[in-house]
Amino acid sequence: MESNRIEYKRELNDRPERSVVSFLNYTGGGEIVIGMNDDATVHGVGDCVRVGSSSQPMSEQMIEELLSKRQQLSLQTMNSPRQNLNFKQLRIYYEEKNHEPTEQFIESLDLRQSSGEFNYAAYLIADENGVSIKIATYAGTDKVDLLETREYGNRCIITATTRILDRLDSENRTFAKITTKNRLEQERVNSIALKEAVINAIVHNDYTKGVPLVEIYADRIVVTSCGGLVSDLTVEDFFKC
Repeated sequence: MESNRIEYKRELNDRPERSVVSFLNYTGGGEIVIGMNDDATVHGVGDCVRVGSSSQPMSEQMIEELLSKRQQLSLQTMNSPRQNLNFKQLRIYYEEKNHEPTEQFIESLDLRQSSGEFNYAAYLIADENGVSIKIATYAGTDKVDLLETREYGNRCIITATTRILDRLDSENRTFAKITTKNRLEQERVNSIALKEAVINAIVHNDYTKGVPLVEIYADRIVVTSCGGLVSDLTVEDFFKC
């Protein structure tokens, strides 16, 4: 039965904080049992979430958001889908920058879980992986006429990024206008801004939701990075920042 240390709740109400705070203020603590009647008989809890005064089934998106908040998923905390990873390409990049990779350099990059398994960050910079970034080229200003789709990936993300930037550099044509005084040249898209946009999209992408995408149109280049707003931040608040 209920006591000063046990409280039964048939359903999860809108404000469980009051009961929690009461137990926190009690030196002996306490327990809140959801799905129990006051007479200690089991009422049960279904796969529903409390919304206002009604109970509604949790959608797949709501479940994913709940789990992501609870587990605090990140590249460091997610397990690599593969554990047999090699980092020869990464060693080459180290050597090109005159940084001799030691035997402990994997550990210094925080590429393992506390259990010793490789994490998702290791998966991304390994010589081989299953992550592929697409570049789609269209003839016009919409997605009606697709000219070409190329994939860059399934390898070290650093190598993939370099190849993507090289491809975009060749696509980013320079237009010239000759005047009576001089020759004016202008890039289709500012190359520095484009490079920064691509690198940010790849680095900050939420790989639990998808992979980055680059789309080349006749009048623009669109770089898409998967993700969402920070937890508890509304769209309205985002645009006020």
